[in-house]
Amino acid sequence: MKVAIVGFGNEGRAAHKYWSKLGAQVVVHDENPKTAVPKGESSVLGEDYLKNLGGYDVIVRSPGVKPWEIETSGEVTSGTREFFRRCPARI
Repeated sequence: MKVAIVGFGNEGRAAHKYWSKLGAQVVVHDENPKTAVPKGESSVLGEDYLKNLGGYDVIVRSPGVKPWEIETSGEVTSGTREFFRRCPARI
């Protein structure tokens, strides 16, 4: 599974950790060209960070990224939505 993490602040880092543990191929996308990305990870940094998101199975957006800014045919989700989907307890 190929996953894009869009926005690499606190929530983006948590999403990266989560999806990496699931065995996904994770690529970090962030507007800040100086974003520190984990060693060995792929990234798309800078003003074009929202371009070419069509090749991912899942795009995990951080709260600061508006859903309408993301153009893709893949699934767009968030950390909160993924939690609700996976949580075994009644919410």
